[in-house]
Amino acid sequence: MAGFLATVFMRLGELLTAPFNEPVMMWEIAPLLLTLIISELYFGRYRDEQLGWNSSVSNSLILIFVGSNLLHFLFLEDLIDFSSARSIIPIVLIGLGILLFIMNYFHKWPWFLAFGISRSLIINILALVGIIVVHMDLALDVYTLLATIMFLIAAAIVFFVMHLLQKSGDV
Repeated sequence: MAGFLATVFMRLGELLTAPFNEPVMMWEIAPLLLTLIISELYFGRYRDEQLGWNSSVSNSLILIFVGSNLLHFLFLEDLIDFSSARSIIPIVLIGLGILLFIMNYFHKWPWFLAFGISRSLIINILALVGIIVVHMDLALDVYTLLATIMFLIAAAIVFFVMHLLQKSGDV
């Protein structure tokens, strides 16, 4: 069990340090991080506001754009091989983005589900991890899945604390 957890934490470390090891991906990661931070600061300041259908639709487009950009990267580097996770991830991001877009655009599920799934935090962390896994050619395995979940939980905790410390705005 200790070896398993050590590998999960090692993979988490790879996810967190990847942009420093492969700086070219910062061109893709920086706008996502900026969007995530600004969105979280906004909803921390205006606590009575909720995500709307329009924001849910917009957030779903992020996955489509990131997936398309990752396919472009793989194509330019002649790395497309649809038997590898590296090439499948962009397709999955695009497909998930299209599914979320359709479901959100046509209000095909309850608002609480749509707004929960389409939160900036979830969308941007998925996109960030997708970028890192593709650029670093990380294995798509249980370690990466658990490290991604830990990354999402850690980010949620950080933003929750930020919200607590942030002064609420006038709404």
